[in-house]
Amino acid sequence: MSDNNSEQSLISVKILDRSYHIKCPPDQTQALQEAAAYVEEEMRKIRQTANINSMERIAVVTALNICHELMQLRKQKNNYIDVMNQRIQDLQRRIENFLETNAEIEV
Repeated sequence: MSDNNSEQSLISVKILDRSYHIKCPPDQTQALQEAAAYVEEEMRKIRQTANINSMERIAVVTALNICHELMQLRKQKNNYIDVMNQRIQDLQRRIENFLETNAEIEV
């Protein structure tokens, strides 16, 4: 987010019947609203399933759950990148071998 307040929009989001006013760049408004809706949904799930009434505890448990989800996604992404890098190296080796074989045939 930019430090320049003139480039910020003040967005109102509602989470568990509480309104929060948050500044964000105009081009991030939709993403912020989607994030707030996701947090709202996850906090409602925690409140219902864990039977927790403390807003602070609901927020902490929700934050931990979302953080865990993010860490798992990062791990999956890194594993995917490792697999793709290995495939690229294998393809490069195969291409080099093919080119070397064809160069020997032409000579």
